[in-house]
Amino acid sequence: MRAICAKTSDHKRAALTEATGVSSYLGGVMRKRGFAPLLLLCGLPVLGQDMYFDAGTLHVAGGTEVVISGAITWHLGSGAVVVNDGHVDLGLQAALEETVGAPITGSGIESAQLPDNSPVVAAEPGGLGLTLSTPDAAGGLTVERGHLRQSATNGVLGIARWYGVSSVAPTTEALDMVFQYDPTELYGIDPAVLSLFGATQLGSGWLPLATTGIIGDATLSATDNAPWAFFTAFDLDAATSVSETLTSAAFRVWPTAFDASLSIQGTNSTIQRVQLLDARGRCVWEERPLQVALFTCALPVDLASGPYLLRVNDHDTFRLMHP
Repeated sequence: MRAICAKTSDHKRAALTEATGVSSYLGGVMRKRGFAPLLLLCGLPVLGQDMYFDAGTLHVAGGTEVVISGAITWHLGSGAVVVNDGHVDLGLQAALEETVGAPITGSGIESAQLPDNSPVVAAEPGGLGLTLSTPDAAGGLTVERGHLRQSATNGVLGIARWYGVSSVAPTTEALDMVFQYDPTELYGIDPAVLSLFGATQLGSGWLPLATTGIIGDATLSATDNAPWAFFTAFDLDAATSVSETLTSAAFRVWPTAFDASLSIQGTNSTIQRVQLLDARGRCVWEERPLQVALFTCALPVDLASGPYLLRVNDHDTFRLMHP
């Protein structure tokens, strides 16, 4: 049994119809290859494994879930405009095949699952553009893909693609990935300066990953240690740049791209407590000066590269970068 259906948030079901081998859907053309005409309704058999949407517009509204069941490949042509503001669920077997220059857009997500077949070697769940390898599938993997641009710690926007990777069971294994992007998702960013970033929460705490890019293939490769979570791409220099000096009403901090030390000067307050927090909000260093107006911090030598937050006297905060 293979079914193609749209399921709304109130569980009403819509249907795609095919009466003569060509179906009209929101002004577009959807066709199946090599089989007799039939009517596709949710729950009825669908013969064949290829579905084509060559041209036109298809909109998945917010709150709508489109479920594609079975080993069906959905081919999207160069004239197809698919705006997904809901959820397209490809399950364990279905896959997308998008044309370069015409990727799915919108505020929703596409998702696919990978069964617990360890080890995972160069698997691309759902044809979503993220190829994964890991020694342990940890009970099975789920990949989500979204299209909203993410904001780096300093406010710089990334490309219009992100992925989320989760496992059924906890794992301590590293995840190797090849991240595919479409040139239309770059928004003017030079692909030569792209780097993958990872975060434990979507929308905040993005940290750079050591990345290898192949511009001709529009791919970025990296490895992330467990726990895996979310991934996107930024202009590395733009996303990690900070000004040389930061100033609040009470304090001045420099350099903001720090190495082994940094300085804090009180402009109208004394310095009583200084904390350094990593991108996940964990305090990695703390000092309590004796109410001084100028303080030079000697920082730990084993700090990981990435963004940090300096908090002074429990209220003034400064965004810093450790190269």
